[in-house]
Amino acid sequence: LFRSIKRAFMQLIRQIPHSLTLVAMLASTAYATNGVNLIGTGAISRAMGGTGVAFYSNPAEAISKNPALMEKTKNSETIQVDLTYFDATVKSYIADEMPLNTDQVQTGYEGTSTGHLDQSFIPRVGYVTEVDDEMNFGFGFLGIAGLGVDHIENPQLRKMKSSMMLMQIVPAFSSTVNNVHFGFAPVLGFGSLSINYDEDPSKKNDKGVLFQSKRPGLFDTNIGGETLESAIGLKLGFAVDVDETFTFGGSFISPLKYEYQNIVNFEQFTLDGMMFEVNKFLENNRDPETGKIIVNETVQGVLDTIGGILGAATAIDAETFSTLTSSQLDAAAPTKENLDNLVLEQPWEAAFGFSYKPSKKLTMTVDVRHIAWASTEGYGDFGWQNQEVFAAGLEYRRGKIALRAGFNYAESPLKPYEEEGDSFGINLVDIQGHQVMRGALDMLNMVGFPAISTTHYTFGFGYDVSSKFEWNFAAVISPEAKTTRKGYYNPLGDLSLFGVTTSPLNYEYTTTMVQNSYTINMMYHF
Repeated sequence: LFRSIKRAFMQLIRQIPHSLTLVAMLASTAYATNGVNLIGTGAISRAMGGTGVAFYSNPAEAISKNPALMEKTKNSETIQVDLTYFDATVKSYIADEMPLNTDQVQTGYEGTSTGHLDQSFIPRVGYVTEVDDEMNFGFGFLGIAGLGVDHIENPQLRKMKSSMMLMQIVPAFSSTVNNVHFGFAPVLGFGSLSINYDEDPSKKNDKGVLFQSKRPGLFDTNIGGETLESAIGLKLGFAVDVDETFTFGGSFISPLKYEYQNIVNFEQFTLDGMMFEVNKFLENNRDPETGKIIVNETVQGVLDTIGGILGAATAIDAETFSTLTSSQLDAAAPTKENLDNLVLEQPWEAAFGFSYKPSKKLTMTVDVRHIAWASTEGYGDFGWQNQEVFAAGLEYRRGKIALRAGFNYAESPLKPYEEEGDSFGINLVDIQGHQVMRGALDMLNMVGFPAISTTHYTFGFGYDVSSKFEWNFAAVISPEAKTTRKGYYNPLGDLSLFGVTTSPLNYEYTTTMVQNSYTINMMYHF
């Protein structure tokens, strides 16, 4: 049996390119918890609040959170398989008073994410073997994180459809000196990302297909982006057994930098993009007989609004927009030729934790983790804040049965604005060379990447079928989380422009999310 398992793993390694296809299809669209990261990768850890820095539960969890813990495997060899099912409900509300929007958007609209992104699966495989009395080797094939929404049926939400998958292939090593364990693991990461967005839902290509929202995903599926990108990183960890009842440990995970290809036309979200949309609006009001733009009340309102936003000293003439500049043409609705790349770096993490056994039946675990979103390319550009994650878990064993419970909390990396100046929608934010308007960035964050879950209640149980085989179950319940980004476009507030009274143009994006997930695990000890 042992030789058969080893042959199976060697075959798995040789078949990695094909396996990636399957894992990408399964793992790419799961909602995550701490930002876009799963709170735990295995059923035991997830049942205990996602703890695992100083508590060994299974090979994949040790390889994921602290490779030093591989020394604590029960037997000389262990193999495990986990599968997590996610079920999330995400609703986004938009109220944007920009007169270019429809009446429904200006007064307020709520849409629910639908389709395959609401329900998904994440697989994980882990294996640990004892090299000698002081060293262990492990191999992990891990679904790590993901995010996605599908508003393709909601033109009011710009038909936003996002999908991201992250997985890792990790060989890991651990060594023991007396009561101190050390571990390190080189990481080969794979990621795929898409941000599909249609400012103009009526715009179609020569085949009658919307440019963005119908773009194919990974391996011609509707998941992820068109390409699979790779990144290299490292995990380091230590654990100290103070005595038979108390262990403490720490770990560090390096950043992994992914550059995703042909993601979105960021020029849509700049001032040039706004001018391009104004031009389209005015051109649609051009008299075919006279060739002149018909300046009715609605058109004049748009001109006055744009003049107020731009602080124009004189009235804006409709014919000013009859010719687009080259930069405004670059902001045209996305085509395959004008999509931009995006560097989205997974942040470094540092964690510390301990486990304590007040009795043979009871184990208590606590982890504290720092996730450095703000210092990364991509997430930092988008304004994500660092997270401090607090997790705790309990395990009670009686005979062959283990009962588990836990709690995990971290503030959302997407926080409401604290200072009024941050909510001016025309403020420009440098997103890797593109001067994106603050209001558009709020839309991308709140509608496209709503990583807003904060609180998680966890529980589960396990059963030792025999001394060699066990299975475990975990449930993670995350109650409704809600985040709002509000702002305004008109910097002058109430004013009178050219004899026309205008009022502040406000916008609001509010997203709510409820998520439940369930994990089943099987482990075999040789």
